[in-house]
Amino acid sequence: MTELAPLPQVRGYQIERVLGRGGMAVVYLATQTALSRAVALKVLDQDSEAAAVAMVRFEQEAKLIAQLSHPHIVGIYDIGRTDSGALYYAMPYLPEGDLKRRARPLSGPDVVEILRAILSALEHAHLNGVVHRDIKPENILFDAHGHALLADFGVAYSAAGRERVTTVGFTVGSSGYMSPEQARGLNVDGRSDLYSVGVLAFELLTSALPFDGVDSVAIAIAQIEEPIPRLPLALKHWQAFIDRALASQPDARFDTARTMREALPAANAEAKSASSPKRWLAWSAVLLLICLLGAAAAWHWRAKPTDWAPIDAMLARGDLIQPAQPNAFDALLVAKLTDSEPDARTIREVQLLNALADRVEVALNARDWVALNDSLASLNDVAASFGLEHSERLIALQSKLDAMLAAEFSQALTRFDRAPAESALALSALLPKLATETVALRERVLGLPGAAGEFSDTPQMELLLIERPRIARAGFAVSAQPLTAAQVSAELKLRVASSCKSQSGAQTCISLNEARELAAALSKSTGHRYRLPTQAEWGLVQRAPGFQPAALSVWTDTCKMDTVVIDKPNALQRGAGKIRSLFGGRPAQSTTTRRCAGYYAMAFNGPKSRVLSSAARDPTVGVVLLREIAPLLAR
Repeated sequence: MTELAPLPQVRGYQIERVLGRGGMAVVYLATQTALSRAVALKVLDQDSEAAAVAMVRFEQEAKLIAQLSHPHIVGIYDIGRTDSGALYYAMPYLPEGDLKRRARPLSGPDVVEILRAILSALEHAHLNGVVHRDIKPENILFDAHGHALLADFGVAYSAAGRERVTTVGFTVGSSGYMSPEQARGLNVDGRSDLYSVGVLAFELLTSALPFDGVDSVAIAIAQIEEPIPRLPLALKHWQAFIDRALASQPDARFDTARTMREALPAANAEAKSASSPKRWLAWSAVLLLICLLGAAAAWHWRAKPTDWAPIDAMLARGDLIQPAQPNAFDALLVAKLTDSEPDARTIREVQLLNALADRVEVALNARDWVALNDSLASLNDVAASFGLEHSERLIALQSKLDAMLAAEFSQALTRFDRAPAESALALSALLPKLATETVALRERVLGLPGAAGEFSDTPQMELLLIERPRIARAGFAVSAQPLTAAQVSAELKLRVASSCKSQSGAQTCISLNEARELAAALSKSTGHRYRLPTQAEWGLVQRAPGFQPAALSVWTDTCKMDTVVIDKPNALQRGAGKIRSLFGGRPAQSTTTRRCAGYYAMAFNGPKSRVLSSAARDPTVGVVLLREIAPLLAR
C-alpha cells in the first residue's frame, strides 16, 4: 500500500486535501483562517526534477500574475513559503473545475461565451507584454457562476520584463495546441496564443483536434503541410474564423486578441444546410409545415394566459440569467414575444432587474471585480432587453458605480500607477454614461505607466518609467528611444544633415546646448519638466528592464570639472596686498577658477563614457530626455 505524503504546513491556512498535481507543483484545497475563505494553494514540489528551473518558473508565474488584474484571469491572494521552506501562492478556489472535464462538442453559444472570456484575458495580458504560451482546456477554469478564467502562467513569456525561462530553440507548451513557430522553438508573440485559441475553438466545436500525430514533431509538420480541416456543414459559419485562426504564418492570423474576439460568429448564428436540387421540394414542404406549426403555436400562446408560477419560482431561487437553465430572463423573453399580460410581465421584469442590481451591490461592497464585471454585464442585458435603462434603481446604482470608479482612478493618479486601476478601467467600459469628471479621470489614468512602465505625454513622446515617485521623493521617466531627427527638427526648426545621421537612425549632430533647448521646448509644450539625465541617472536607465540598447551614446548634463590655477599675484598685486595686511586685510592670494572641460556622453550598452565639449556635434551621440515626476505629496 502506497503511503500518502503528509500535507504541508502553511501559517494562516488549514490545508484539507490535494486538488491536483502538475510537473512542478501540487495544488491543495485550503481555508485561509483569517478570512474563513476557501483557497487553492499551489506549492512547489521541491523534490521534482530540475527543481532549480522549476523554482524560476514558479516565481516568474507568481510575478506575472501579480502584474495582471482582469476579471477572467485567476489572480493571486498571497505568496510565501511553507514551514518546510517550499514556495507557495494562494489563489481563488474555483470549484467548477477546468474545461477539460466538460463534455464536448459544446454548443455554438457556449463556445462563443468561453472564447470571449479567454480572448478578453489574453488582450489584457498581451497589452502588458505577457504571452501565455500554454492555452489548453486544463488551463481554463470556471468559477461558481460558470464564467471562464485563464490560469497557469508557468511557461508564460514577459516581453516587457524580458523574462524568459526557456531559450530560443527549446519548446514549451502542450503539443496539439502549440503554434507552428512555438513547436519549432522559435520566438513567439501574442499571435501564437491566438493560434492556440483557434485549436481550442475547433476542439470545442468538433470534439477533435484539427491536427494530430504521434508526437509534437508530426503535429508541427501537419500544421504546415496539411490544409486546415473543414468543419461539418452545420458549423460552416465558423469556417472563416477557423481558417484565419489556424493560419500557419503568424502574419495571416488575427493580429490582436481584440480583433479575434470581434470576429467571433454571432452566438445565435445557424448554418444554412445544403440540399441537392432533387431534395429541394421535400425540404420546402418540411419548412412550410414548420412555419404552419409555428404560427399555430404562436396563436395558441398568445391566446393562452402565461403561467407566472414557474417564473416566480426562478426569481425566488435566484435562477436569474444565463448560464442557468431554465432561468427567469429567458422565460420573460418568451413571455414578451407572446405579449401576454404586459402589466404582470413588467412587474417581474423589474423584480429581475432589482435582483441583479442586488448582486451588483454585493459585489461592489466586497470589491469582487470578477463578480462585479459579470453581474453588471447581466444587468445591462436585462435593462436593454426590457427597456429599463432609465429605471430609478439602475440610475442610482450607476451613480454609486461612478463614484467608486472615480475614487479608484483618483487613487491610481495619486500613486502614479495604472496597475491598481486595471479592473476599474475594464468595468468602466460597461458604464457608457459616466460623469464628465470620471471620464476625465479615466483618460488621465490611461496615460499612466502600466505594468511595462510605458506611457506617453504626446503621440510623439513615448516614455519609460525608471523611478516611480514616492511620498517625499521625485521619480523620473526617459524617452523610450533616442529622439529622431524629425522630432528635433519639428521642435527647434533645426536642419540635420544626412551625412551626420548614425546607422541607427537616431538624432545625431546636435550639440549639448541644442539638446538643452529641445528639453526646454518640450517642457513648455507639455507642461512637464524635461531635461538631460545626469551621469548617475543614466546608470539607473541602463539597468531598467524595458529600455532598448542601441549602438550610440547620449548626452548627459554631468560635466567633467577641472580646477585650473590662473597665476600667482603680480608685483603690483603683492604690494597692494602688503598695504592691506598692515590694516588687518588679507595679503594677495593665488587665484583659481573652475571650468567645465567637457560633458559626459554615456554609451547605451555599457558603462563606457567619453567627454565632449558642449558645442560638439558628434554623429554617434544622440539625445534621450528625462522627464521629472513630482513627489506624491506634491501632486
